[in-house]
Amino acid sequence: MLVDVDMFHRSQEALRQTTSKLALQGQLIELSQDAVIVRDAKNVVLSWNKGAEDMYGWTSGEAIGKTLDQLLRTDTAAWVALNEQLDQRGAAEGELRQARKDGTPIIVQTREVLVRADNGTRTAVLSIKRNVTELRRMVEALKDADRRKDEFLAMLAHELRNPLGPIRNAVGIMALAGDDPTSVSLAREMLERQVGQLGRIIDDLVDISRIVERKITLKKETVELHKVVEVALETCRSQIEGREHRLSVSLPAEALYIHGDPVRLSQVLINLLNNSARYTGRGGEIAISAKRVAADSRGQAEAGSPGDVVLRVSDSGIGISSELLPHVFDAFTQGDTVDHRGGLGVGLSIVQSLVEMHGGTVQASSGGPGSGSEFLVRLPLVEPSHDTKEAEQRGRQLETATRRRVLVVDDNSDHAESLAFLLKLMGHETRLAHDGEAALQVAAEFEPNVALIDIGLPRLNGYEVARRLREQPRLRNALLVAQTGWGQESDRARSHEAGFDHHLIKPVAPEVLAEIIDSADRT
Repeated sequence: MLVDVDMFHRSQEALRQTTSKLALQGQLIELSQDAVIVRDAKNVVLSWNKGAEDMYGWTSGEAIGKTLDQLLRTDTAAWVALNEQLDQRGAAEGELRQARKDGTPIIVQTREVLVRADNGTRTAVLSIKRNVTELRRMVEALKDADRRKDEFLAMLAHELRNPLGPIRNAVGIMALAGDDPTSVSLAREMLERQVGQLGRIIDDLVDISRIVERKITLKKETVELHKVVEVALETCRSQIEGREHRLSVSLPAEALYIHGDPVRLSQVLINLLNNSARYTGRGGEIAISAKRVAADSRGQAEAGSPGDVVLRVSDSGIGISSELLPHVFDAFTQGDTVDHRGGLGVGLSIVQSLVEMHGGTVQASSGGPGSGSEFLVRLPLVEPSHDTKEAEQRGRQLETATRRRVLVVDDNSDHAESLAFLLKLMGHETRLAHDGEAALQVAAEFEPNVALIDIGLPRLNGYEVARRLREQPRLRNALLVAQTGWGQESDRARSHEAGFDHHLIKPVAPEVLAEIIDSADRT
């Protein structure tokens, strides 16, 4: 018998290479982070790699011999559709909703290949599966963020346009009214309301940005609760009365004190009251109350502790659905309003952040649509120190007792001229400049007590103007006030370094301006 030795060696080498390849493939399958699973014609698991163990939590010994769809609790409809695709095409891919051993639901991207016998019957299925749960969550979160961004931009445009119509109408009224005091007064009041609305929109946007970047600094002091509520009610009164709401206020007779920022604490109540007014139909009811409670959840205050105060703001408005209720404090979240003006959806997010910054909590409740809503703010109380001073008397007159020389520097001529006119009505002498170099020339001649300087000036910016004014002996002690739209902490620090005494964000309330000007040294 003759044997072809070369053919024998070639066969042995081919067998060795095939065996090596199969071993290598087995090692790669075992090392794969994806789940590689083989099941027979009856869907019983034949092979289960390390990736499958990590993905599903079942060991190889536990999985082999089990029916795959039952083991992984696969969605029935998707499983049937996958197998139909396999039988028709010999391969299939798609997403399946399955579960890990501990019951945790997961979303799996699967690719399946059908192995058939010579007669065409199904013998096995090889599948490679990848856990895409987190990826799908990220995709959905991005879609949701994109949707909320579009809704926010649309709402922002809507909210900004709303005041522009009355402002334009007021200007037209003043142009046509001549000397009619009633018409001029009506237009003035309209302008005040709408400018205030624009200011609140911008303030909300700035605040939410600062909160996100953790740049809000509280100016804490011992403040009496009644003062906080009084400021909030005064601010919101026009909106509440304009919608003919019935407002009830119930405060304890005793004085309660909070260690906090009075401006920010008032802002919390202002946002809650405005929210109630917006979501309550004309003629509805709004209530605000306060009550001292024990300091801890067990109802027993610690020895010497003044306890907490719970502020309650409730309304008879449209209520909050159970789906929306868990998200009312999320930024840019809003429901439908009674007048289709939903605001920017940042007010309640600001409320939550400010309350937590004061060591308190806030929660929302509602019986559902049509049942109104209620917000509870809980804040820690403090005992006032003996030297706690009474709050300064509010509502000071715009006219000041001392006449000042005030230089107004702004490249926006409308802003500069209107501000100069306002200052003249307060009794001051004014001069104007519209760029940095002109400001230095006018200042050298005018020698102002106060200079109101915009930062973004042509030729020389406001910072450089301030530095050069400080270098002039006769202007060294002038009160320098930056007026700008830039209000970040870095902007304020830069103003201080340049020599400014105050950094004000446009638009500036006239009473604030009057107080600052009146503080200038008399010359």
